[in-house]
Amino acid sequence: MAGVLLLGLFLLWQFYLERVEDAVVRAEQDAKALSEVSTASEKRESHAQLPAQDKNSKNMGLFERLVHPTSTKRSKWTPPPIMKLSLWARADGKYAAMMIIAFVNWCSFLAWVFWAQVC
Repeated sequence: MAGVLLLGLFLLWQFYLERVEDAVVRAEQDAKALSEVSTASEKRESHAQLPAQDKNSKNMGLFERLVHPTSTKRSKWTPPPIMKLSLWARADGKYAAMMIIAFVNWCSFLAWVFWAQVC
């Protein structure tokens, strides 16, 4: 039971880290686009216009913070995710099916090795 709970918390944490990573990449792309379009005099002003922390972020609940993170910068508490959960949905779930088949195959092999050694 504890393992299922910890796995669920880990997946939730990876979901949050993926959302933060997407927000950081989006902010970097916006800053790059602003710097390419603006002239030399406008460049000084464009850095002040980068997205900052949302004013309403203190009123957001835990679920809203997980789905829509307000941070647009990396920190030691928000490293890139180990594996993006959106990866499992690629190719209409074919990647997830392939990984599940590989996992069952691996489990079957380990069960056979255990059976061969013990019995």
